[in-house]
Amino acid sequence: QKIFFLKKEMIIGRKTTLPGRINSILNKNKLELNMSSDIRINNKEKDLIKNILEFPKVIQEAAKSFNPSLIANYIFELVKEYNSYYQSTSILKAEADSLVIFRVLLSKRISANIKSGMSLLGIDVPERM
Repeated sequence: QKIFFLKKEMIIGRKTTLPGRINSILNKNKLELNMSSDIRINNKEKDLIKNILEFPKVIQEAAKSFNPSLIANYIFELVKEYNSYYQSTSILKAEADSLVIFRVLLSKRISANIKSGMSLLGIDVPERM
């Protein structure tokens, strides 16, 4: 049942999935994706990074306890958190190129975690619904 809600949460706007939206961001980005160390990130970005770093632990715990719902719950929370971030933060029109690059790379990592987690659950993530 949680997977049903997860799929529903991943559909955004015109039947585009969150990974599809992130791919759109990657395709629109015209900057070379080389990270700079002189950027200031906001609290939502810090929270997303913490969430990204939790993924291996979630996978290990799900495997150890034979509980794939831990992965589904992780993805559900990640999608909700990223949606909130996306709604409140300009990704491609940030005030500095280095911040745009950081936000594009952050989005790319979020998409990778979503796709990887869904794959572990045996679910393919389409770009569009």
